[in-house]
Amino acid sequence: MSNASTQRDDVDARPIAYTSQRNLDRLRENPSFNSVMWGEPLPHHEDIALYIHPAPSTHVRWLPIALADKTITNVEDFSEVGITLRTSDRYWVRDDDGRIYEAAWSEGDRDYWWDFAGESPVDPVEFMPHPLDPRWVATTETN
Repeated sequence: MSNASTQRDDVDARPIAYTSQRNLDRLRENPSFNSVMWGEPLPHHEDIALYIHPAPSTHVRWLPIALADKTITNVEDFSEVGITLRTSDRYWVRDDDGRIYEAAWSEGDRDYWWDFAGESPVDPVEFMPHPLDPRWVATTETN
């Protein structure tokens, strides 16, 4: 993850975009305002360069998959083919090889983590909780 800033951290940094002081002021008043103008500035503009910086990761971190909430929150009935799918909330998970994908816990004849993109059972080792989910706030703040 990263943030855009008007501060340049290193000498070799190249701006990712440009904006004006007026747009920066509007952005401070309304954070959802789109203030970026892409491309190189014209020489007569008083544009401000924006640089990319790593975002602080105080609330973004991986937790052991054993801590994930496997409570079934979604039930889909496909009675025409005799199948009922029961899954937990979806999580971003990571496996031993470092591959990251979206998965949910699935219960039925067999219990397993299901990779939605790969459409197959998987064995993740970690998951990333949403930073504002109250189930994980204490965990992410203390670690």
